[in-house]
Amino acid sequence: MAEPVNENVLREIYDIYRHAALSAKYYAMKLKRARRTSNALEVLIAVGATCGAGQTALATAAQQLGIPPDVAYWLTAAAMGSSAFAALLAGVKPFLKLDQRIEHCAGQTSGYRGVFGELERIVFEIKLKQAIDPAIVIAFDGARSRFAELEKADDPHVPEAVLNAIKDKVNREIPPESLWWPARPAPTEP
Repeated sequence: MAEPVNENVLREIYDIYRHAALSAKYYAMKLKRARRTSNALEVLIAVGATCGAGQTALATAAQQLGIPPDVAYWLTAAAMGSSAFAALLAGVKPFLKLDQRIEHCAGQTSGYRGVFGELERIVFEIKLKQAIDPAIVIAFDGARSRFAELEKADDPHVPEAVLNAIKDKVNREIPPESLWWPARPAPTEP
């Protein structure tokens, strides 16, 4: 007869499995937002600088083109405004530390996806074998260690609404009832 499965170990495997899925989704979402913000700032800086240069050239040539002085004045003002806005964004961008945020989120996303993949294989083996053999325990110990290292670099505060939305996604993708549990023996008569 097979040895009984330690349900505490099984629960820990499933908890870390689902937590790794949640963390991978969270950091992937943060990475996408940080990249989008960084790209938008780069575009605004480039457009502002380019427009400023083009408007300056147009304002300079305005007299030769027969553009009235009041229009030339506003072209010059717009050129200065575009250039000033681009310079302001370029000056503010380093303080936002988007590059550091992108690097952190990319590392956490990659790490959690790796741990999730390992645990997904472990969970599949448990379901297939309906047991936890020593090889599974060894594989789980490695995944648990990597998970613990990743947790040390986690964000200290995650907005509750974001956390709940991602939990709902994980619950839809990995419903707790889809995970294998040993059958409970029928109660015996006293």
